[in-house]
Amino acid sequence: MGAHQLDFDLRHQPGFVDRGSNPMASIAYPTKLSISGPWFFDAKNLHELDELTTSCIEGMLLRRDESVRLQVAKESERLGESVQQLYPKPGELEERIATSYPWNIKTRSVIVYLPGGRTATGESFKDLMTLPHVHEEVPRGFAAKSVVGDTRIELKLQSWGNRELDIEVSSGDDEFEQELLGKFQNWVSDIQPNRLLQLWLSNAFLFTILIFFSCLVLPTVIKSISAPEEAANPLRQQAWEMAKSGVNTTNEANAIQMILSLESGYEPTPVRRERHYPGVRFWSWVVVVYLVLFAMRKPPQGAIGLWGGKRVLERQRLWLRTISISVPGLIGSSLILPWVLNLLGWVK
Repeated sequence: MGAHQLDFDLRHQPGFVDRGSNPMASIAYPTKLSISGPWFFDAKNLHELDELTTSCIEGMLLRRDESVRLQVAKESERLGESVQQLYPKPGELEERIATSYPWNIKTRSVIVYLPGGRTATGESFKDLMTLPHVHEEVPRGFAAKSVVGDTRIELKLQSWGNRELDIEVSSGDDEFEQELLGKFQNWVSDIQPNRLLQLWLSNAFLFTILIFFSCLVLPTVIKSISAPEEAANPLRQQAWEMAKSGVNTTNEANAIQMILSLESGYEPTPVRRERHYPGVRFWSWVVVVYLVLFAMRKPPQGAIGLWGGKRVLERQRLWLRTISISVPGLIGSSLILPWVLNLLGWVK
């Protein structure tokens, strides 16, 4: 891959911003994370997010103050001696710059999405936990946004599809931007779902399709298994017994008769046709397969441990623990079950 192709690929990655000044060589920095769910946010996780946001805002305020001082120094250098005439009062220039855009911006908000298109808003999750009249509400998602000066942090949990958690950081200082993003990456790494859980949620529809097609195929399989078959040919069985015991003068005539009958296809008595129906082993496998398919078609969707979401969170985690134990148990028992049935004499 050539340098031009590599640069093109980096520039077209989602969530990447080109910070290079040389068009022939550039470095792309991530400014956004999108991680698939399901997400399980309990009270502890939300408290940690509040604390992390507070810590980041403190750093953002320090950076804003430093940026304002740099702007004051640049403006003073540009104006020279006339700065005293234009801004005679002490700190007047600094106050003017600090109250101008974007340095005058300082906002922090958390919006929780509720059923019916309603929302609950506060400065932090701690504020929302004590909000009246919403104790039975079940959150569907949230958006947390903090802006100080030219630095912005935004987290958003979608309440549809695979419930992606989006984290986006932007700032006029590349290093500070990456520092903030790294803090949220560390926080997310401790609570993000594993890859198997993400795949289960995003591909749960496949189990519904498998159930549908298995219902179509199962009658054909049962019909094929129970199709009538010819029973053992008694004439061939007699010939096998005679060949085993040996031919002598006593049974020589019978041996010749059997050979003629077998060669000519003559059957002294019609061969019976027998029907074999699926047994216990077959139906045990069917039950195991359908139990697994029906269990896997309902993956945990995740929950936010606010208000009524606490009960949903407990149920989701219980369901996840149940599936984690029962599905491997069913698959393992299906491998042992034939041996047990044979041991009990139910299946030969």
